[in-house]
Amino acid sequence: MSRQNGRWNEDLYPNFPRECWELIDVEDTGEASHTCEMCTVQHDVRHVHTVRHADQADDLHVGCDCSGIMTGDAKFAKSWEREVKNQTKRRNSYLRS
Repeated sequence: MSRQNGRWNEDLYPNFPRECWELIDVEDTGEASHTCEMCTVQHDVRHVHTVRHADQADDLHVGCDCSGIMTGDAKFAKSWEREVKNQTKRRNSYLRS
């Protein structure tokens, strides 16, 4: 993740909020094929973090690193993603038994 790419680039997006986002959801898409809508660099995002900002009409779908920076709580973002990964493992284990 580079803070000079995508919406992190203040020259290209001078009024775009980069802080004070709220993490709404983390989804396992089943394959690493999503592109982070914030940095546009991570093209292999499987666990998509949905973040919301009061001043933006639309939610963004981003990777864990960008989510942690945008919300100001990387530990929480990683924890939620870890829980989603664990749920997927438990579900897959149950389906194989």
